[in-house]
Amino acid sequence: MSKTTTDSDRNGFVTGYIENRDKIELLEKLNWLSQHSSTSCQIRSCPNPLLSLKQDQTMLTDAERQELEAEMHLFPHKINARIDALQIVQRHRGWISDEALQDIADFLEISPDEVDSVATFYNLIFRRPVGDHIIRVCDSVTCWIMGLEQISAKLSERLDVKFGQTTADNRFTLLPIQCLGTCDHAPALMIDEELYRDLTPEQIEGILQPYLQQPAMAKREGL
Repeated sequence: MSKTTTDSDRNGFVTGYIENRDKIELLEKLNWLSQHSSTSCQIRSCPNPLLSLKQDQTMLTDAERQELEAEMHLFPHKINARIDALQIVQRHRGWISDEALQDIADFLEISPDEVDSVATFYNLIFRRPVGDHIIRVCDSVTCWIMGLEQISAKLSERLDVKFGQTTADNRFTLLPIQCLGTCDHAPALMIDEELYRDLTPEQIEGILQPYLQQPAMAKREGL
């Protein structure tokens, strides 16, 4: 005679399944960490599934918290403030580390994944360390037609970096950007918040000089 499966049996099976699944998930996360702990992959630069397991977190500074709280009345729900929160913390720390991501998530009372989904989509948020100054070179069709290739080559030669790289002295990070909205004055680039238009290769050295003459920036909060 076959045994009748009771509700208690079913509940016990489900509970056991969930516990085993959680153990497997933890083992998978620990295995990920062991595979990505070599010098070829800096943990602070790689997407880190162990965020949810961290207990000892870097807290927001008083200045960061004050700025975040001042923005909250502009949004119906905290989750809507993700971009602004990322911008505020990045302004203080220079980039968004895994720890900064967790800090923002805690403040907004949402998961780290909900913050990271915005951080990795928005191209003005940096999930890896960057230089003191960000050079964004417009790579729109108009800029290409008007000589962007020569501008890019001159920048790469002068700074000894390619797109996506940071100079050895940590002064500049060179990045492409889809459009700067100034097609009638192409080619164009931005350094931090300063826009440069109608560029020629001969102008690049003069544009870079003021930034080269500035002292290196002091270490930002939270780094």
